[in-house]
Amino acid sequence: MRPYYPTSLAPHLTDGVFAAPPAEYRGVPFWSWNGKLDRQQLLQQMDEQVIMGMGAFQPHSRIGLETPYLGAEWFGHVQAVVAKAKADGNRVWIYDEDRWPSGYAGGFATKDPKNRAQFLRFTRQAEAPSAEVQAKMWAWTRRDGSGKLVARFVITQDGDGRITSSRRLADGEPATADTWYAYHEISGGSPWFNGSAYLNTIDAASTKGFLATTHEQYAARLDGALGDTVAAFFTDEPSITPFARLPSATAPADAGDGIVTWNGDLVETFAKAHGFALLDRLPEIFLDRADGAHTELRWRFHDHLADRFRNGYHRVLGDWCAAHGVANSGHLMAEDTLYDQHRFLGEAMRHYRHYHIPGIDNLCDLFQPLTAKQAQSVARQDGRAGVMSELYGVTDWPFTAAGHKRQGDWQAALGITVRVHHLAWFTMAGHAKRDYPASIDSRLPWWREYSFVEDHFARVNALLTRGRPVCRVAVVHPIESQWVISGPAASSRAAQGDLEAVFQQITKDLLHGLIDADFVAESILPEQHAASADGLLHVGAMAYSAVVLPSLVTIRSSTLDRLEAFAAGGGRIVVVGGLPALVDGKPSDRAKRLKSLVIPVSKARLLEALEDQRDLALITADGLGISDCLYQLRQDGDERHLFLCSTKQGRAGIPTWPWDRKPSSCIVRLRGTWEVIHNDTQAGERQALPFRHADGWTEVAWEAQAAASLCLTLRPAATAQTTALPSAQRWNRHAVVADPIAVELAEPNVVTLSLAESRVDGGAWLRRQEIGQAENLLRQSVGLPARRGDRRQPWTLPKSTPKHRAELRFVIDAAVPVRGARLAVEGAPTITLDGAALTTPANGWWIDPCLSTRPLPDLTAGRHELVLGYPLVDEGTLEWAYLLGDFGVTASGTTAQVIAPASRYTWGDLGRQGLPFYGGNVVYRCRITAPGGPLRLAVPWFDAPLLAVELDGRRVGRIAYEPYRLDLGSVSPGEHELAITAFGHRRNHLGALHCRQPGLLWWGPDTYERTDDTGVDEWQLVPTGIATAPFLEVPA
Repeated sequence: MRPYYPTSLAPHLTDGVFAAPPAEYRGVPFWSWNGKLDRQQLLQQMDEQVIMGMGAFQPHSRIGLETPYLGAEWFGHVQAVVAKAKADGNRVWIYDEDRWPSGYAGGFATKDPKNRAQFLRFTRQAEAPSAEVQAKMWAWTRRDGSGKLVARFVITQDGDGRITSSRRLADGEPATADTWYAYHEISGGSPWFNGSAYLNTIDAASTKGFLATTHEQYAARLDGALGDTVAAFFTDEPSITPFARLPSATAPADAGDGIVTWNGDLVETFAKAHGFALLDRLPEIFLDRADGAHTELRWRFHDHLADRFRNGYHRVLGDWCAAHGVANSGHLMAEDTLYDQHRFLGEAMRHYRHYHIPGIDNLCDLFQPLTAKQAQSVARQDGRAGVMSELYGVTDWPFTAAGHKRQGDWQAALGITVRVHHLAWFTMAGHAKRDYPASIDSRLPWWREYSFVEDHFARVNALLTRGRPVCRVAVVHPIESQWVISGPAASSRAAQGDLEAVFQQITKDLLHGLIDADFVAESILPEQHAASADGLLHVGAMAYSAVVLPSLVTIRSSTLDRLEAFAAGGGRIVVVGGLPALVDGKPSDRAKRLKSLVIPVSKARLLEALEDQRDLALITADGLGISDCLYQLRQDGDERHLFLCSTKQGRAGIPTWPWDRKPSSCIVRLRGTWEVIHNDTQAGERQALPFRHADGWTEVAWEAQAAASLCLTLRPAATAQTTALPSAQRWNRHAVVADPIAVELAEPNVVTLSLAESRVDGGAWLRRQEIGQAENLLRQSVGLPARRGDRRQPWTLPKSTPKHRAELRFVIDAAVPVRGARLAVEGAPTITLDGAALTTPANGWWIDPCLSTRPLPDLTAGRHELVLGYPLVDEGTLEWAYLLGDFGVTASGTTAQVIAPASRYTWGDLGRQGLPFYGGNVVYRCRITAPGGPLRLAVPWFDAPLLAVELDGRRVGRIAYEPYRLDLGSVSPGEHELAITAFGHRRNHLGALHCRQPGLLWWGPDTYERTDDTGVDEWQLVPTGIATAPFLEVPA
C-alpha cells in the first residue's frame, strides 16, 4: 500500500514543504451530495475547496440526494471528480454509504432479510405487535410480533430482583407468572434505510454483500486510481444492534425489554470459543445473580460479541482495502463513553486494528480526549501513519476561526492528522440547509480566509507525521469492567457512573498534567505484546515504562501474565482506586498480589507517582502552572518535534470571579539540552527561538492563551545556554479608534421571511407562525406525513403528482419607500404582491443557486401583502423567503419593519443599527492618527468569525485569536486610513431562528423542528459586528 504521507519519509522536513505543505497534509471535508447533481457545479466546488486550503474531496450522499445512488450518473460524477483531482495533484476519499451508518448500501445490501441486523429481545411479555421503538431514528428494535422464540425461563428473584434460580422451560411446558421470554428478531424496514434495514454486522457474509454492492463497484469503475488518487474509503458509524439494559430487575413487564445483538449461529460460535452453553445462562446478560456468578458470563458474552463484530465487519473491510492498496478509514458509532461504546460496539479499540487510518468523530465543540486517545493509541501501537477525525459538525454558523483552530489543535496534539470537516453542501435546497450547519464552503462569508486555518494544520501535520511518538505511560482500558457491571439500569447506573467518572478523570488528569499516556486494550494485548528483558512493556511499536490501572473491576489473566513480568523486571504499576477483584470475570485474589503502588483517585497523587515520566512542564510566575494544555512529542532521528496547545474555551485571562485571574505567560520546560527552532505555523516560517538550559532541561517562553499553540523542533545542543530569556514587549494604550467614517456591506441587507400565515387548497388561513411548523399542520390536514429529515431519500421515491396547494402570506411593513428590492425564494412558487401576480423571471441567486432572486416593483411606504403559492407534495418542503435590498431593518419579537438605510454606523451590535438579519461581511473604514513608530491595533470584543485589517489600503493581517491584537509595524506619524473587515456568518437568516435554548451545543435538523417550549415564534437573533471601540497601543 502506498504510504499516506510519502513526503514525511524524507530524511528531513524542508523549509519549502513547511511553507507550502502538499495535499497529503490537508483536509478531506465531507462533501455532501444532497440534491440533483450537476457536473459543472461539482467541478467548481472542487476549485473552491482548494482555495480554502483543502487537499482531498469526499463525496458523501446525504439527505436530499436525487441522483440515483450508485447509479450510472453517480459513478460518472465520481469519475469526473477523480480525474480532476488527479490532474490538480489532489486526492479523493470514497464515503461508502447513502447517509449513515455504513453497511446497508442505500438499502441494496439489506434487501434480503438474512443480511439485516438481528437481535434478541429478553422480555416478560409474550411476543405481540407493538409500536415500541427503542432506538432513535433507525428503529432497529421495533417490536412487530415477528420474533422467533429462542427460549423461555422461569426465574426466581430476591427482593432486589437478583436471580436466585433460573430454569429453561421445555417445549410445551406451560408458562407461569415468573416466565421470561427470549425472541430472535430481524430488523424491520425503516424510512432512514430507504425502506430497508441496517446490516447484520456480526456476519462476514452479509458484510461481503455490502462490499459487493459498494466497494467492488467503485473498484470496477476507478481502475488504477485506488491507492493513488483515491487514497481511502471512509466507513461511517458501523454498529451492532445497541445493547439495551432492562430498566430495573423488578419493573413491570411493559416498562421495557432487554435487547442484545444476535445471530442464528451465535450460540454455536459462543460454545466453540468459551466451552459452555449460552442459552442456559442467557438471563444473566440482563439480570444479576444473587451469588454474583453473572460476571463471568457477561464478560465472556460481550467479549464474544465484540469479536464477532470485529471479524464480521471491520476485518472484512480492512482486508479488502489492503488487497486493493487503498486505506481503510472511518469511525465507529458512539466511541466517546464506556457506556455507549459497550452498547454500540462492545469495544472500540480492537476494531481499530483493521483501519489503516483509524478515526473518530468529535461533534459540537466538545472536548473529548478519551475518544481521540483510543484511536491514537492503537495507531501508535500498530505503527499507523495517522488518525482521522470528523470534526466541527453541529457547531452552527457563528462558530469562529478561533473555534476551528482550538478544536483542531487539541485533536492534533492527540494524534489527529486527517481532518474531515463536517461538512460542505452541494446544495442547501430543502432539508439540506438544516443538515448540521455550518456548511464549510463558499457559503461561509469568510471562506476565502479559511486557508489560513487549513495552512496551519497542514504545517502541523508535516511535523507530526514524522518520526515516532515519545510516550512512556500506558493505561489499561476499563471497557471490560463496564461489561460485567452492566445489569439492570436502576441497580447498575451508579457503579457504571463511578467507573466512567474515574476513567475520564484519569485521562484528563494525565493529559492536562502534561504526562502523555496511551491506552492498552486487553483484548488485543496478546496480539501486540512482545516479551523483552529491558524492563519496558512492549505493545506493538510502543514501549512503556509505567502502567496505570484505573479502578478496574475485572482484568484478564493474559494481562496479568504480562504485568507480573513487567513488574518483576522493574516496571512501575500505579493502581488508582483499588485492584480488581475479578480475573476473567471471576472472583480471584490474583490481581491483589500484583506488585504495584495503590493510590486514591487524586490528580496530585497520580502526577506525583509518575513525575519521573515527564518530558514537559509549564511553569508560571505564581508557581501554579497551567492545567489546560496538551502536547505531542515526536522523535525524528536526532531531532524532536513538539506541538503544544491550549484547550481553553472562551477568553483566557477573563475570570469568572475577580480573584480568579489565571496567568497565561509561562515557561515551557523540555527534558534534555536542546537548541530550539520555532516553526511558525501561521506564517510558514522557521527560525531560531531564544532558549536557556537549566538542570538538564531546556526552557522557552510562551503565552498560553485560548487557541494558542507552539510548534518547535529541538536539535541537540553542543553547548549549554544559560542567558536569561528575553522579556515580552509591554504595550500601553495610546488612543481609542473613533467611530468609522464609512461602513461598507458586501451583500444586500435582508429581511428573513420565516413567519407566515398559511392555508391549503384555498381554506382558512392559519395563524402567523414559523413556516416549518405551519407546513406540518397543513400536511396533517390533508393526510400527508410530517416534514422530517429522517425520511426516505428522494432518489428512492417516485415524483408525486401534486394534489394540494399551499399558500404562505407575508406582510412587508415599510416605513419608507423601497426601490430596487429583490425577493429570494426557493423553488418556483406563484407570487402575488398586493394582489397582483409577479411573473418577472429569476435573474440571479443569493448564497446558493437554490435561492433564486426576482426583482420586485417599487414599494410605497406602508404594509404590503406577499403571497407565495406552492404545490404541497410528500417529498417537497416549504421554505423561508427573503427580502433583499438597500434598506435598513428593525426587528423585535416577531415584527420587522423596513426603514431607511443607516446614514452612519458606530461600534456595537449591527443588529441594532438596521442590520438584524444581515450576515455578510462588513468593512469599517476609520481614520487614525499615529504618533510615529511601532503601533498595535487591539480589537478585544467582536461578534464575528474573524477580522481582517488594512492600513492605507495594504493588507496587514488578521485578528482571530487571543489576545486579539495585530502588530501594524512601524507607522509614520500623522493621519492614516484603517479598514477593519468583520466577516459574517449565516445564523441570522439560515440558522434555527425559532429555537430558544440558551447554551445549546447541538445544532441540527431537530433544532429547526421544535414543537416543545423551545420552539418559539420570536426570532432568536445573535449580535454581529465589532462590539466595542478598537484602540491603538504603543510600546511601553
